[in-house]
Amino acid sequence: MKHKFISLEMPQSSICNLDCVYCYIPKNKALAKIHNKWAETFKSNKYYEILSEFYNRDSLEAISLWGAEPSMGFKDSKDIFTLINNFPRLKSLSTSTNLTTFSGWKFFIPALDKVLSESIDLDRGTFGRKVKFSIQISVDGTEENTDKNRGKGVYKKVQTNLIKLIDIIKETKNIEFIIFNKATNTDEDYKEFAENPQSLRDFMNAFDKLHHEVTEHAKGIDRLEINLLGVPTLALPGDYVKEDGINFYKYHLMLDDLLKSEFKHWSSVSQYESRWTELYQNSSQINTKDYNSMFSCSAGSMMQAVDADGTMHGCHGSFWYNYQEYLESSGVLADWCSGERIVDYDAEKYWEMMRVYMANYRDAYNDARVKAVTEGYTYDLDNCFNIKLSTIKILTLAGQLNPIFKNDNWAKIFAVFIALKSSCWMNNMIVTGSPSVVPLSIYRIYGNGTFEHIVKKFWDKNNV
Repeated sequence: MKHKFISLEMPQSSICNLDCVYCYIPKNKALAKIHNKWAETFKSNKYYEILSEFYNRDSLEAISLWGAEPSMGFKDSKDIFTLINNFPRLKSLSTSTNLTTFSGWKFFIPALDKVLSESIDLDRGTFGRKVKFSIQISVDGTEENTDKNRGKGVYKKVQTNLIKLIDIIKETKNIEFIIFNKATNTDEDYKEFAENPQSLRDFMNAFDKLHHEVTEHAKGIDRLEINLLGVPTLALPGDYVKEDGINFYKYHLMLDDLLKSEFKHWSSVSQYESRWTELYQNSSQINTKDYNSMFSCSAGSMMQAVDADGTMHGCHGSFWYNYQEYLESSGVLADWCSGERIVDYDAEKYWEMMRVYMANYRDAYNDARVKAVTEGYTYDLDNCFNIKLSTIKILTLAGQLNPIFKNDNWAKIFAVFIALKSSCWMNNMIVTGSPSVVPLSIYRIYGNGTFEHIVKKFWDKNNV
């Protein structure tokens, strides 16, 4: 069944060389078997055949490459090059990598550039098609903190491989690159930031040093944008309590002070402030189909995730739940709240629950059902909004949120923020059993000072 989606979440690898403390994909023997199965599909170009039944030739514009560690599947993936040749409107690629293994990158970027050089740019009518490639790396601040979360020696490997990556990029002609960092930090990190301001200063100094080193090496490359000066982001959904929310608020206050004094060259806006700003600027479009579709996933507008077997998912996070052998392996699931591994669980329960939100590409009935479920989450804002508003009111009365939310207007704008800017349907489903029901943890982390701080800061800056 052809869909209207314009972007795709595409699996690349089912294996990873790390086992980060907050990873939602616990490592077990089944992952290697799944990886080999995917590799055979990608080598044969069968994945393109599957997608050709999903997407119109002129519809697909953006592909995000996912995995465990996506680059570990690059050498096996002929399909990505087939997709470029057969979807002429494709203009954007993105991926997230730990960048501790490099052979996949050494192969993939030159091969991608060659394919683009031999592909026709429809707008210009000449060979040499252009795409943008966003590469998100993962460094969690200082060497000590990064290695604590991701494994011994990770920081130095990323540092070395970033320079190697720049050297490969220098030789390309048809790709515009964006390299940025996403630091993931836990409740313990934010507690440390709140109690010890020097730890936050050390965190930011580490990024200053790394950013300077890499940008110096990249001088003269006009097709490359680098921003490694990223403020911390939350490990989500987390198992956050009220105290964590208060620490998160204190962190934001200290961050503002540092950005005004010692780090003026950084962006003065955190990603959470950017989310609110974008939401406010487009408030007149809320509850319109085109606008709401933008915020359902990191894949972007009109997202859809399709695994190597042609099963449609609402999110790349459920790729592995399509394989019962993965669920039945030992040490199988991650508790999406705490990040800890679950040993005692009901595999059959998870299998049946996840199947509700999956459908094979040639199963027209279930394909339509899953599409309706996904779009219902995306577009049925009235229902989603009322659920969030009721939850905010109850948590406020219970003393779990800032008393400011007793005010109806504050409660309503917080509900919209949660619904459109702070909710992942996959996280929701794993934790609460429903794609529309957000874990209480999310309300607590934003609702104890941070949200109102973000809003008031925006109002002051823009004279609202």
